[in-house]
Formats: sequence, C-alpha cells, structure tokens
Amino acid sequence: MKNPLLLFLPLLLPATAAAQACGPLTFVVTQTGPGCSPPVFPLPNPSLTVSVVPGPSSCTIQFFGPVLMIPHYMTLGVSNPALDLTPFGFPGCTLLTSLDIVDKLFPNPGSGALLTILLPQDPALIGATAYAQFFDVVAFTIALSNGLRIDIQ
Repeated sequence: MKNPLLLFLPLLLPATAAAQACGPLTFVVTQTGPGCSPPVFPLPNPSLTVSVVPGPSSCTIQFFGPVLMIPHYMTLGVSNPALDLTPFGFPGCTLLTSLDIVDKLFPNPGSGALLTILLPQDPALIGATAYAQFFDVVAFTIALSNGLRIDIQ
C-alpha cells in the first residue's frame, strides 16, 4: 500500500495555474493577490480572468471582469509593486501591477470582455511577463480586482 500521507500532498502544495497554448507560445496565468471593495460604498468584489484564443498566426488575449454600468480602468505593467493603499485612504486594497499602461474601458454588456489584445505567435515573446489589474472609481473611492501575472513560455 502507498504511503497515506501522500494523499495530503496536494493540500500542502500551492495551486498551479492552467496553461493556455497558442502556437509556439504557452500562457500561464497566476493570481498575485485578491481584489478589494471599499467599505464606504460597497461594490461587487471585482474579479479579473484571462482567456487566450489561438488564431492562425496570432493569439487573442481577452481580459474578463464584471459588466457594471460604470467605466473600468485596466492597468498592465511589467512589475508587481504590491503597494498597500491603506495610507492613501483605501484600507485593504493593494496595487498589484505597475502603472505602465492605464486604459479607460467602457462596459460591453454583450461580451463581458474588458480588453482584447492581439499578439503575434512570435517565439521572441517567450520569457516575457506582464501583470494585470483593473479598478473602478465610484463616489471618490476605488474597487480593485484581483491581480494576475501572465508568463509566456
């Protein structure tokens, strides 16, 4: 009989991310931290997910979040500052991506996709890492989504 302690091994190891293939590229998406909702003006805790759709010569990267009738701001960056925003008046919120790209997005009730990025299936992208998070601004406060790390292998 096998060692019964091995049954508990999956509980002790961190969850692995699902890899999404697209041509010669593999996208591995992992969570870098939770989102937050302001206690003063509670919003649904925003959640960000990513889907990779392979095409004949490109990869379509789709970012999904809640479809609220308020504008969203998508942030993409090359690092994760893990900046606690409590001293700035946003308790329990953490900035999980550098602000290299900030894009204002409007809700699309038909698809739920917040942002779509088209990347070529270029092996030169292997080894690249990006971070993503979106936020909503309502009544002088913010709600932040979970943070994502996207590794291209």
